[in-house]
Amino acid sequence: MLTNRPAYQVPHFLFIVTFFWCLLALFIALGSQYFGGLAPCVLCHYQRYPYAVGMVVSLIGVLFWPTRLMVILGIVCIAASGSVAFFHVGVEQAWWAGTTACAGNALDPNQEPSRFIDLLRQKSMVRCDTPAWSWAGISMAGYNLLYAVSGVILLGSVLWRFGRRKNNET
Repeated sequence: MLTNRPAYQVPHFLFIVTFFWCLLALFIALGSQYFGGLAPCVLCHYQRYPYAVGMVVSLIGVLFWPTRLMVILGIVCIAASGSVAFFHVGVEQAWWAGTTACAGNALDPNQEPSRFIDLLRQKSMVRCDTPAWSWAGISMAGYNLLYAVSGVILLGSVLWRFGRRKNNET
């Protein structure tokens, strides 16, 4: 039988861990871009957005609304980045095609010559199917996937254990 229990507050350390988990991912991504010289592709950018949202959700949770739902939203943000990373790894491994933005500039030789030359002069886009960096056969997208899965498992298990402990106390 379900009872209507009020939403319980979760420990602030869960929000702090979620915040710093997301911050570290963004720090590594931006550091590799600006200090390591690795140009990100479109999918690399898409993997960053959920981490930024996760940081905002964590701040809202720790400052205003420390409920289980807010921690779950933070975990969902990490999982969303992992999902995009999984898609990106699939594109790199040629399991499926990337988005149209992954292909770079489409050059049509039948178009007007001045437009064709303008497109050739533009800075080429970074393709999603070619990893800019890899170590031990794993690309940055692969490492982000591993990092996101680790974060979901870690934070999810801590939240689950906390919920079980709270239920046992009542």
